[in-house]
Amino acid sequence: MLLILCSALAMLFLLQCIQTLPDVSRPDYQSVDNVITVDVLRRGGVTEHYDGADFAPAGKEETVVVNLSLPEERRIADASLCFYWYNATCTVSHDKKIIYSYGNKRYERQIPLGNLLFTVPIPENAWGDTLQITLAQREGSSLSNVHSMRIMPTVGVRRYPLIRHGLEFFSFLTLGVNAAFLLLILLLLRRHLRVMPLFCLCLYTIASSVWMFGYLRLFYVFTSNTAFAANIEYITIFLVPISLSMLIKEQSVGSRVQAASSIFGGGFIVLFIFAVLNRAATGMHLLVFSPLIGLFMALYLIVCAVLLHLLPKAERNEENSLLRSALTIASVLSVLELARNALSQYALLPPFLSSLLSRSTFLPVAVLSLLYSFGLIEFMRQRREQQSVRNRKRLDLVAYHDALTCIPNRQFALKEFHLLEKSRIPEFCVFFFDADGLKRANDLYGHEAGDILLRETASCIKSAFERPDSFYARWGGDEFIACIRGDAEPDAVMHSFYTAIEKTNAKNLLPFPISVSCGFCQSTLSAPFRPTEAIEEADRRMYASKQQRKAAARERALTQEAPQAQESGACSSSSQDKDP
Repeated sequence: MLLILCSALAMLFLLQCIQTLPDVSRPDYQSVDNVITVDVLRRGGVTEHYDGADFAPAGKEETVVVNLSLPEERRIADASLCFYWYNATCTVSHDKKIIYSYGNKRYERQIPLGNLLFTVPIPENAWGDTLQITLAQREGSSLSNVHSMRIMPTVGVRRYPLIRHGLEFFSFLTLGVNAAFLLLILLLLRRHLRVMPLFCLCLYTIASSVWMFGYLRLFYVFTSNTAFAANIEYITIFLVPISLSMLIKEQSVGSRVQAASSIFGGGFIVLFIFAVLNRAATGMHLLVFSPLIGLFMALYLIVCAVLLHLLPKAERNEENSLLRSALTIASVLSVLELARNALSQYALLPPFLSSLLSRSTFLPVAVLSLLYSFGLIEFMRQRREQQSVRNRKRLDLVAYHDALTCIPNRQFALKEFHLLEKSRIPEFCVFFFDADGLKRANDLYGHEAGDILLRETASCIKSAFERPDSFYARWGGDEFIACIRGDAEPDAVMHSFYTAIEKTNAKNLLPFPISVSCGFCQSTLSAPFRPTEAIEEADRRMYASKQQRKAAARERALTQEAPQAQESGACSSSSQDKDP
């Protein structure tokens, strides 16, 4: 909690510091808020006059007339007047001639006006005279009395939104672009990764970044499409709570919070659909009405409060604590932003308070706090899952690994045979091996020689069966097992194995040659076996092969002993003939 609070305060401090950077947040401009006079024509026929930019906002069908003096000594060559306004048509005249007009045709065609940025070219002959700016409020209200009228070179008007919003621009641009690329990667790798939490985080990051770009009029830096830049925030303001609900639902926060997130997400989806239908029917955005904006933000805060209440307090894990802190800070900052907008509705505020309201940006900090908090939660989750995978692999290594031969053990083979039986693959081949003479090697040459015999046998089996469609293991004692899934050529595999045995014997690692008995059983479509049956059959054939090898060895030994016995008998007879 303290860490996130400090991060949020540091972020707010950086926002203020970035405003002092001339290259980013302060393009060359002149503020004219203090040299204008304003007349607000109310619907009842009353006219309110104000000196300066602090004036009461206009309501629907009311008009604001701004008179701007352009002193000759403040002349800027090829300059434009820039300011923003919500939901109004604008007409600028000089010397009773209209030099700029926007919004009337759009309003007549019932096209929403939205969050507009006006850039009015200033005629050269207007310097030393007065411009008259007429703003007819068409929908809702102007929302705020802070409209930041500035004069700047025409070539730099695209940089107007960056004034005091440089850090937000780079922060949300970086987050949004990175999230879009990551979302594309996740869509390509969705079959190989558990991507839903990260997918929801990317959606929330993109929706939040686009919303803040629209809210802060930062899209005007890239595009001159006023219809898009002025109205995009009305769409994404619904997508933010929807994606946030999806993201919270994917966290380890308990079933109650997940159920509440689903309900709230569904509610915002219904509200979004209603807003779309309202836009199609009336040509106006649902949220152009100030009371509805307040209700929407209040509903959003209620959602955060309910989720905070439902978060399981008994589970004191890092993710829950971080989520609770992030929602708390975002809620507090959102309340401050609502208070800022409410106070800015009133005219004749003290100068220091008016200046503070115009410079404070609580909502971007709230959104960034949530984004970075969820990013940190996702990082912690990924780290926990990676650690879990490493621990599982370590346990698997202990549970399924034979320490002496460094190959899998019997438990691993049993698990693989179980999976093979569940998969119902009809074609496979099971091989059973027995290292000959292990007891004799231990008795005559010591257990170290027996260990070498087992290790080298395992190495030869590994070299023959190291392929994607096979597995192998030490079955126990001097026995080994291997299996090839699918159609196999046992003779070719056995040739490879015995070739490896010959190469090992050529190294003379032991005072005797390594000999291995083998038997195999192949399951085919015409002669199928179950894995357990194939193991038993391969074991039986291996034993038969071992007996044949022993019989052959005994026969060779007898064959070699017979001539020696005859030669010994002949020598004995000669000796007896010579005796007196």
